[in-house]
Amino acid sequence: MHWLTTLIPAAALLWEPVIGDPTPKYNPLPPLREQARIQDAWTEERKAGIPALLKRHGVEAWVISQREYAEETVFWSLKPASTFSARRRTTCLFLAEPLASSSPSNSSEGSLPRQPGCIVGWTTDVWETLKAQLEAANPATIAVNAHPEIAFASGLHAGEYQAMANGLGGEWTSRMVVKPEIAVEFIATQPRSKLPRYREVMETAWAMITRGFSEAVVVPGKTTTGDLEWWFREEILAHNFTTWFQPSVSVVDQALPWAVEVETGVDAGAGGGSSSMAICCMSTLG
Repeated sequence: MHWLTTLIPAAALLWEPVIGDPTPKYNPLPPLREQARIQDAWTEERKAGIPALLKRHGVEAWVISQREYAEETVFWSLKPASTFSARRRTTCLFLAEPLASSSPSNSSEGSLPRQPGCIVGWTTDVWETLKAQLEAANPATIAVNAHPEIAFASGLHAGEYQAMANGLGGEWTSRMVVKPEIAVEFIATQPRSKLPRYREVMETAWAMITRGFSEAVVVPGKTTTGDLEWWFREEILAHNFTTWFQPSVSVVDQALPWAVEVETGVDAGAGGGSSSMAICCMSTLG
């Protein structure tokens, strides 16, 4: 999904069969440790574009803050693969102009730009640390995700904003602005390095579709659309993928193409609305 910037043409994201072998194949996922390495590399690639993103929308800093069980929407695109949820209070600061820090090698490299990163804590020390970082950077504008309508840009909970305002004081909260484009573009932007894996996932989706609507799964006169929906759900899980929502399969009568029957029989080789189901619902590896 990418609404505001053009990175990869949509057509390029579709699986393309190998010449001479039009049958899609299942592509097994790598071990979890390798998946985490791949996901973290993608995340770092995305985070590297944050300074340019902030500059493009005219802000100098971006604060994301959340507590356990109440994560920001954008948190899921920022977290390491081995982190399953926010810890205590997790507050992250990103700058359009990263701060300079001394090189750890003490060589002639001088200073290296760095982002302040994330603070994890449960006391007011979080706000004191964040305040010190803001004082060092002195941004004139600080974006927060508090848009009243766009879900991807409204992840800052009301109570968390109040806690942050109390902890930072009026000097910094007065500089806070709502720029929904920042969160939306960050979430939507996918790294080019993801494309090869994406193609493999798409081929696996088509392989599931092919198998699901074949005599290997469908028994004429016995298999129902409900049976097939749950088969897809089980097949997705069996191959370590996840699904955004419950798969749906429909049988469409040619005489009444818009009349969808519920829980009806399925003939092998017949498909209704399920082809798009298997593609849109499957997700993994970030």
